[in-house]
Amino acid sequence: MATFLWTLEWGGFTIALVGMGREHWLSGRRR
Repeated sequence: MATFLWTLEWGGFTIALVGMGREHWLSGRRR
């Protein structure tokens, strides 16, 4: 169960990081 929670935590963190990076990349390309 601990492994599942750990994966969920890192999964959410990674998704947030990727989403932020993609937004930054898209806004940078638009200019």
